Amino acid sequence: MRLLIKQNSERDCEENSERIKMKEIVTLGDLELNLEELASFLVDANKEAYSGQNRHLLTDVGTKKFVFRDKKGKFYFSDESRGDYQFGGTKTVEMDAHKADLPEGDWRTIWQMNYFGGVLPEFIGDKKIAEQVESVLRKALSQITIEKPFRGPGHYSEGIGIYNLPEFRGDIKKFKGTEEMGLTEVPKNYRKRGDTGRYPVYSLDFHGGLII
Repeated sequence: MRLLIKQNSERDCEENSERIKMKEIVTLGDLELNLEELASFLVDANKEAYSGQNRHLLTDVGTKKFVFRDKKGKFYFSDESRGDYQFGGTKTVEMDAHKADLPEGDWRTIWQMNYFGGVLPEFIGDKKIAEQVESVLRKALSQITIEKPFRGPGHYSEGIGIYNLPEFRGDIKKFKGTEEMGLTEVPKNYRKRGDTGRYPVYSLDFHGGLII
């Protein structure tokens, strides 16, 4: 019990520390950006993208794209990716300089995240595994938090799927990390790795931060 209390206390301290950082106002050229406002917008955009039905549309050039704008018209979010079993993409946030009392129609790219990953090589072509991964991944990404508004939470489980962030460094200004997923059940001809009680099936690396 003492250990659990200590772990929760440390987690609370980390979250409070992140919130203190979020209060920071940073200068991007002639723009002033409230980091908490940016983080809150990223949470709204990602929850809209991954909650419910797939909102990423297929474009004429073969990319999957999702766009989102806040109600005030201050921020614009876009997520473009290519690929299915293995995929890569970029999430970008633009800010309307006019909303910051600068000339009208001047949109500036202020934040970006690049990502690449997918199912592990032995599962490429396995539609059932890919569908299971996508289902768990979408639910995990919809659990995004304002403390780490990049991908999913540190840990999430749904049915036979287990999602986690084993590696993460940085904050909203500059960060990098890895997300992974395992299933507790996979085809019999696949051997379990290690003694974790799950079968690794997916891994993705991401990095990004403010654009100055």
